[in-house]
Amino acid sequence: RVGIEINTYAEKHIFIPTENSNKLLPKEFYTDVTYDNSIKALSIELGTYNLIAYDRLSDFFNVITEGTLNISNGTLVNFLYEFSAKSEPTINEIKTNLLNSPLLYTDETGSKYNKKNIFVRNYSNEENVLYLPRLHKGHRGILDDNILPRFCGGIMGDHDTTLYSYGSKNYECNIHVGRYLEELIQNVFEIYWPVRMKELIFRMHNSRKLAIQFGSRQFNDDKIGEYKKEYLEILDIAKEENKTIKSSYYKEKANKLYRRMIKYMDNHLYFIEDFEVPFDNNLSERDLRIFKNKTKISGGFRAMKGIKSYVNALSIIKTSVKRNINPFDSIKAIFNNQLLFTN
Repeated sequence: RVGIEINTYAEKHIFIPTENSNKLLPKEFYTDVTYDNSIKALSIELGTYNLIAYDRLSDFFNVITEGTLNISNGTLVNFLYEFSAKSEPTINEIKTNLLNSPLLYTDETGSKYNKKNIFVRNYSNEENVLYLPRLHKGHRGILDDNILPRFCGGIMGDHDTTLYSYGSKNYECNIHVGRYLEELIQNVFEIYWPVRMKELIFRMHNSRKLAIQFGSRQFNDDKIGEYKKEYLEILDIAKEENKTIKSSYYKEKANKLYRRMIKYMDNHLYFIEDFEVPFDNNLSERDLRIFKNKTKISGGFRAMKGIKSYVNALSIIKTSVKRNINPFDSIKAIFNNQLLFTN
């Protein structure tokens, strides 16, 4: 059992101007009530990462301080805006870390902004994640983000062909293709090739995991050749079997998947040629899950400033989690104007 003790105290500040006064009053003293950075940090942690609504958060502070703190929703929003502004140097540091990495995972999800569609894309690796909101999908949104146009490494995505204009190599998520194969297995009984293809993909994946345990970094050329030959043989069978599908809907789905696996064969199979290449894009899915939960709970955002501030906070918190750093400590450090994640 973990106990949390919160002590409140009050200070009175009196500012008396003199004839020689030439400094402006610090912004934190513009209002009648000021709050310690630990209170601000707790509000960011609970309001963003833990998805607690501002009404409940305000009530939480009131209850645990026995009525000493009566923080309005507007003040809680201002805490988020202040944190977002102070986080910009660290956000730029995350961008630099991502741009210098050999691999980026990326995906996007939708939300609502003032009843309009808005999109949030993650740019991630094992130690960093950056969330960026945009009003546009496709190349226009990616250009607005200005991450991929400057990135020179490999990109893992979920068959978003827009990504193929960026990076040095593009990798396909094999978990997603496995789901498409499973859909055919469950619904189309005239064909057997999806069973064989799914078995092959996950057999290669399991063999790779075993090889990694023994210190290998890739399969030898003969093994890679065997796998690719089997892959193509299954697709030769697929071409003929798909002709027997009675449902026009599933015939088109099967042919679409067949064409995808032919055209993007190398992109699906990079993972057997280089064990540093990921098998799937699950890291992006995990990173986006919290934002999807936020959208389900709140339904969207009222202002662009709000969503930008929220994703900045989320980028700091999730990067801290990835690095095994206490996110509450990171938030306090940002409020104290410290620069984080410099390596």
